[in-house]
Amino acid sequence: MINSNSAPLQADEYNRTPLHFACDALTAERLVKDGADPEAKDVFGMSALHLSVCAANLGVCRFLVHLRSSLLSDRDLAGNMPIHWANNREILQFLLDARSDLSAKNNHGQTPAMRCCVRGDLPSVITILEHFYDVNSADSKGMTMLMVASELGHGKIVDLLLEKNADVNRKDMSGWTALHFASLGAWPQHETHPLIMKALLEHGADPNAIELSAGWRPLHVATDACAVRVLHEFNADLDAVDNNGRAAVHYLNADSVAELLSRKAKLDVRDKYGRTPMHLAAHFEKVVILQAVGLDLNAVDNDGKTPLDWAHDRPDVEATLKSLGAKPGAELRHSRTCCLL
Repeated sequence: MINSNSAPLQADEYNRTPLHFACDALTAERLVKDGADPEAKDVFGMSALHLSVCAANLGVCRFLVHLRSSLLSDRDLAGNMPIHWANNREILQFLLDARSDLSAKNNHGQTPAMRCCVRGDLPSVITILEHFYDVNSADSKGMTMLMVASELGHGKIVDLLLEKNADVNRKDMSGWTALHFASLGAWPQHETHPLIMKALLEHGADPNAIELSAGWRPLHVATDACAVRVLHEFNADLDAVDNNGRAAVHYLNADSVAELLSRKAKLDVRDKYGRTPMHLAAHFEKVVILQAVGLDLNAVDNDGKTPLDWAHDRPDVEATLKSLGAKPGAELRHSRTCCLL
């Protein structure tokens, strides 16, 4: 109950007035009649309509929009309109019927459709696509809905987008495809990513697509052996090198290297700096595998450094290399000098 004329105008520590918290349309109507400003914003730039959309309060949303339709285009400090916050199909449908701008982008270049993909909100994505939304629309970084859903492992959304003819080989501003993002997310605990990779590849994704900055292919950014298996099944080049002359074996973890080995990939590869995968090994398990298949523990790069020289900031790798008999470059040079005397 409102006890004074000033109550509708009082704000809390976040600058939110009672109207921001109105639980139904009748309460909202009374607050406005008693002087509450429907355009008042909190410290995050959010109006009462923003918050009612977040709360999926359809009654309050209807009242506020009918009261002042300009609220539909209000933006919070992150550039989000109320429709960016829609996380309920009924609310989203109401906002679309009220002519909210489905193409509006926030400060990060995200459209409402992108936000739905980030949340994994399949019903809302279905609603958006029913409004003839361009399935290949991109944000300010060139990312499409398919890329976002692939990266975050939202398999059902990926399937829907593929059904709607999303471009599987579209590249973002860095040259990454949806397959790059799915491969990057294919950790063992993320069961959906390998399935997404397979779906993309079955719909024509290029397993050897090259991104722009480093020349990485999906295999270069694979995070687990399961991604290696899927990519190889669809004819990914296991020995392809990037702009630095590095093959996937330079980057991948021990399990993935074991998978490469089982598929007869070349492991003894030097990049343009003369460094082998042993020089770049991040974990001791990878060192053990590489040593077991014959890579030289004391291979010297173009700067005269061995894997041990590069392992000083990786204690477990350094200890493993020493236990296997690895030497620093300076010691090898000294030994060679002594032999020449």
